[in-house]
Amino acid sequence: MDMPCYLPTISALDMASGAVAVAVAYAAYRYRRFAGGSVPWFLGVSFSLLGLGLLLEGSLALALYAHPLVAYAELFRVSSYLYLTLQLIAYLILAVGYTEVVYSAGSPPVPQLGPAEAYAAYLAPWELRRALVVNTAFFDAIQLASIVFLALVVMDALQLRSSGSFSGMVLSAFVLMLAGHAVMLAYPMGFFTYYLAGNAVRFAGFALLLAFLLRGRHIV
Repeated sequence: MDMPCYLPTISALDMASGAVAVAVAYAAYRYRRFAGGSVPWFLGVSFSLLGLGLLLEGSLALALYAHPLVAYAELFRVSSYLYLTLQLIAYLILAVGYTEVVYSAGSPPVPQLGPAEAYAAYLAPWELRRALVVNTAFFDAIQLASIVFLALVVMDALQLRSSGSFSGMVLSAFVLMLAGHAVMLAYPMGFFTYYLAGNAVRFAGFALLLAFLLRGRHIV
């Protein structure tokens, strides 16, 4: 069977994001050894889940493109469902962790964030919508839940930021991650370019968070 030509692009984005996510997890664990605290722990756990899921999905996407066999297609579908589930768990850990930090800090509430707008570059053929193999309703639900959890993380970060105890660089990283998933949500509607763009924006968020951790600054 013929494989979509964009599978190597998806594979590259997944594997690059996965590698950076694993690096973030390692930096967070290393930070925790020297500074302690709960924030490096839940950052490390959540980004370990994200990184492992992305690396698995990316490697299988490349294998499927190189060897278009039914067995690889089944493995890729399973890995996609697995990654989306791990993504949901990872962002839930982030949301719960930062909410706990906010409540322990006793910070005042902040206004709700407004919805972001997106515009389509072009409408991809209908086959592109189905090429990911994952059920689009499941994909939509995971992206929406991820957006909710990341929005909660951003609001928690704004509360901590208002008290001067949160880095603007980390806040920007979470905003980029949130924006990336908001853009990816357009993919099941046919805007495949937005799926790739969303992955790229999320990668930028991962990279920004890694850069912050490597600088050795306080996470919160």
